[in-house]
Amino acid sequence: MSEEKENHLDEFISTEKEISYGKRFLAGLIDGIIVIGFFTTAFAFFPDFYFFIFGSLRAEFAILIGLVIMRFISIQLFNGTPGMLLCGAKYLNATMKPPSVLERTFAACFILINGIKYYDK
Repeated sequence: MSEEKENHLDEFISTEKEISYGKRFLAGLIDGIIVIGFFTTAFAFFPDFYFFIFGSLRAEFAILIGLVIMRFISIQLFNGTPGMLLCGAKYLNATMKPPSVLERTFAACFILINGIKYYDK
């Protein structure tokens, strides 16, 4: 019976460590630089296409929409953004498992539900 208790306790004891705020900030900065660089390049080389897609939408909102779209695609495919992958971070939920599709969808919009946090890989 004591073996069963130990096995159940192992589920709650985790060796995963949350990343520091510095790494988290750096990951966000890398993601922002990627999106701003993409939009700057797109505007410089394809201004007509940019205005066709976004019309009279302010550049700040276009960049924010681009950031959410990039986060959504990369989190759904790779369980992290390019900045997170470069900083060695990953998302885990409260049960220390990779997040579900719904949890990843909310994380793309900067809403961390069900105990989603950043952890070291």
